[in-house]
Amino acid sequence: MKIIEKIKGNAFVFAAGLVNPLGMATISELLDAIADWMLKIGLLIAPLVFVIGGIMFVTAYGNATKIQNAKQLMIYAGIGIIVVLLAKTLIEVFKRFVQ
Repeated sequence: MKIIEKIKGNAFVFAAGLVNPLGMATISELLDAIADWMLKIGLLIAPLVFVIGGIMFVTAYGNATKIQNAKQLMIYAGIGIIVVLLAKTLIEVFKRFVQ
């Protein structure tokens, strides 16, 4: 029986050991990675949703319901951008609170 088996790249596992698939040693590193991921995805999607709301607004042709839906979509996209931008700050506050 082999004592060491190569799993991926530089990751090794011993006979009964476990390999950390995330490559993060602490919860704070994991939270930072999640916040970075949210920032990247959110900053990609939120402006697209805002533009879609603008297109909906322009193509409403005076229909009050469609105009209201477009306004709500644009407001929610703006709120989403704010939340995504504050994600890193909220993670830092949470990490300081836990310590």
